[in-house]
Amino acid sequence: MKIKISILILVCALLLCSCGRTAYDEVSVGMTYDEFESFMDGKDVFAYGRYAFWRDENGDEFVVEFSGKEFKVNRMRSFSRQGVKPTSEDFENIIAGMGIFEVVERVGIPFRSVTSGFTTFDFLADDGTVYRINFDASNGYWNDMCTFGSEEYIVLEVNMVE
Repeated sequence: MKIKISILILVCALLLCSCGRTAYDEVSVGMTYDEFESFMDGKDVFAYGRYAFWRDENGDEFVVEFSGKEFKVNRMRSFSRQGVKPTSEDFENIIAGMGIFEVVERVGIPFRSVTSGFTTFDFLADDGTVYRINFDASNGYWNDMCTFGSEEYIVLEVNMVE
């Protein structure tokens, strides 16, 4: 009888653990972009350049950075924002030289990029104001072999646009 109860408890524990998994748990360093894209099919993901951003059903936000000739997952981070939207003051505290991961940690994930030829992301403040942050890669984006490097985007400037 003790064995049956132990097995039942183990099965219940495994089921509970699997329910708490997120898409982030399935993304791993070294995963190709095609594998990532296939896995994220049907989910609301904003991908631009070397990065992919999404928010899960719990409101947690995720950033994945791709690099290398094969365009594989290089780094990833999750941020628990608990539904808190950034204020205009939060955007005023974004300064040149900050990395994309630091920006997302402070103001959340971007929702679009509407410029051509520039690496920009638009972010939404709590009052509906849109802030456009211009980025450059810390290693010049493309190296001399025309492959993505491993340095992250860094802030050049922040502008209020809407």
